[in-house]
Amino acid sequence: MKIKFKIALIFTLLVTLILLLLGAAVYYFSALNRQHQFSQRLKNRALTNARLLMELDEMNKPLLKKIDSLTMNLLFEERILIYDDKNNLVYINRSEIIKPAQPDTVILNKIRSQKEYLFIKNEYDGIGTIYHEGGNNYVIVATAMDRVGLNTLSQLRKILLLSGLVGIIITVLIGYFFSINLLRPLSRINAEMNEISFQNISRRIITTDTKDELNELARTFNSLLERLETSFNNQRSFIANASHELSTPLAAVSSQLEVALLQNRSEQEYKKVLASVQEDVVHLNNLVRKLLELAKAGAGKGISLEPVRVDDILLSAVEEVNRLHPDYQVHFSFDAIPDDEALCYIYGNEELLFIAFKNIIENACKYSSSHKAWVNIEVTPGKKTIRVKDEGIGMTQEEIQKAFEPFFRSEKALTISDGLGLGLSMSSGIIRLHKGEIVVASEPDKGSLFSITLPPI
Repeated sequence: MKIKFKIALIFTLLVTLILLLLGAAVYYFSALNRQHQFSQRLKNRALTNARLLMELDEMNKPLLKKIDSLTMNLLFEERILIYDDKNNLVYINRSEIIKPAQPDTVILNKIRSQKEYLFIKNEYDGIGTIYHEGGNNYVIVATAMDRVGLNTLSQLRKILLLSGLVGIIITVLIGYFFSINLLRPLSRINAEMNEISFQNISRRIITTDTKDELNELARTFNSLLERLETSFNNQRSFIANASHELSTPLAAVSSQLEVALLQNRSEQEYKKVLASVQEDVVHLNNLVRKLLELAKAGAGKGISLEPVRVDDILLSAVEEVNRLHPDYQVHFSFDAIPDDEALCYIYGNEELLFIAFKNIIENACKYSSSHKAWVNIEVTPGKKTIRVKDEGIGMTQEEIQKAFEPFFRSEKALTISDGLGLGLSMSSGIIRLHKGEIVVASEPDKGSLFSITLPPI
């Protein structure tokens, strides 16, 4: 079932429930009011007859019955009965009743115990009350049928049922158009999303300044599209650069072997060709390994995360760089060793963090004329901050924005080293995988400062 139908159905059910409760309340309190008013009329009639009968000496029963029969506001089938203490019938206003039925002792006892008792019997409303006269306690029972009141209730019931039915029909229509109007922005978002594809992923959903949930949803979609566009652009760039980088050593190997096979050559010439081919194969193998590591860091799948000490991994990376490159000098410092060693731990992958730290430190030394780098770590309860500083060639602001893109290398870097341009991109992916952040501050010919921030465990 579509959401608009669900909204219309729920809206209809709620309004129908409210109408039913309201109609039931109106009918119930109207019925109570009818019974109360009619009972009061009965009570007044009964007490009037009792006073006329008991307090006026000249009033006798036949005369009182005659007066009752001539009264204009006589209630329909009104019956007034007066009983003494022994449940003997003292008076009845209906002269046509010669042998009245035996008194209902249960009702009489309730009247005596409650002093006033309302009851309904066979569609007749009744009231019973106590009348004191001359030291005697008389029980007055008055019954009648409220034809006007019951007819009014019947009409009210029909009006409420008809009004409820019309109200439900109107509610269904209003609920349907209300749901359509409410979900119109969502339908627009859905239509716009269907028009966005790989070819026009730069397109965005139109949003307004209102701060409702649908606009927040549209902004979330736009944010998702921005990340997807960045990912697709990086993927295009990665594929193009990877293809170029892979084809270069392969073409070199192929051309060298082809030239070597054109004619017979001396052993020394073959050795020279094979050495050149071996160099290209090593370069190709290194490139493939870096690409696999970059893909692994970017995907983050199959990576096991466990508590690891950041300072130990960083120190291992520094020692590894010094071991692999004896001409590099890496100076390591710890601002302040915390008393609680647990602050040095994060949830991470030791192997990937080692690769990230090693790449950044190697880059700092490689592009520095003195091949020196300064590594510092600061541990606080809220975060771990690692800084890698060099005195190298530096970068412009435009180069800083592209520093973490795969295969990007500045013009100055191309003249210094034959690297692949994957180290910083790989390190950035690893840091993001660990929910960290890496930023760089740099100026041309003044060196660079890489700052890595990792969250607490």
